[in-house]
Amino acid sequence: MIEKGRNFSFNSITSKFFTFIVTLALVAPFSLTEPMVAFAQDEKSDMEIAIAETEKYHQTARLANTSNAGDDVTYQIIRIIEGTEKNPFVQVRVHQIEGMGGGNKPSEYLQVEESGRIKLAQVNHTNLTVYEHVHLMFTVGTSSTSKRIDVSIPSQPVTGEKTNMEIAIAESEKYHKKATITDATKIGEEVTDQVIRMIQGNEKNPIVGIKVHQIEGAGGGNKPSEYFQVDETGRITVTKMNTTAYPVTEHVHVWFTVDNATAGLRIDVTMNPTPQGN
Repeated sequence: MIEKGRNFSFNSITSKFFTFIVTLALVAPFSLTEPMVAFAQDEKSDMEIAIAETEKYHQTARLANTSNAGDDVTYQIIRIIEGTEKNPFVQVRVHQIEGMGGGNKPSEYLQVEESGRIKLAQVNHTNLTVYEHVHLMFTVGTSSTSKRIDVSIPSQPVTGEKTNMEIAIAESEKYHKKATITDATKIGEEVTDQVIRMIQGNEKNPIVGIKVHQIEGAGGGNKPSEYFQVDETGRITVTKMNTTAYPVTEHVHVWFTVDNATAGLRIDVTMNPTPQGN
């Protein structure tokens, strides 16, 4: 009697355990495994969050030409793109500021303080725009990524000095506004020095760039030139002789540039009828 009771008890326990295992195998894939997989697919890693945050900020910045030495220019440089919001879980800090050209050159104009704010260390008086590079670090947990912001620092005149535009205009006024091509000129000949001629008694300002912007045909209005062409180096050559009975005047537009300021000068160039036999 006792042995029979033991067999009944053992069989009952075995049956219940087997039923439990089968039930667990059928239920577990749906109630445990599937929700965990879905959660892993939706969640971004710390690095992905950090990278996504870098994309919310502008890659370039330009300081106002009214900025003074010592001014806090952080908000002029670190600017979030309109329509995006800062992620409060991402730490943003200035990691490094490089001078013009990068390559770990020391910065001359921008300086980061212990508080992480960026200030203008000195005003640019070079008559040229200076570019420096602010490196930001974006950190989430133990993951970090960086972004470089190229900052243009415009030149500002010293009190009493001329602006870049004033310098460019002054340079344009040193040149003749009319020119005549000599009768001995032939097709293919370079005539740059006959067209762009400095008025006697003046000197070229070395900081002003000069280039031929456009040559218009007779009458202007963006008509193509019939008699002249300008090559990639800015030199002017004759493409056709004047075989009409009257002088023809075309228009060479010259640009005078200082940094981002440009002044124009139109030179009216007359080509007389070609003498017979030329």
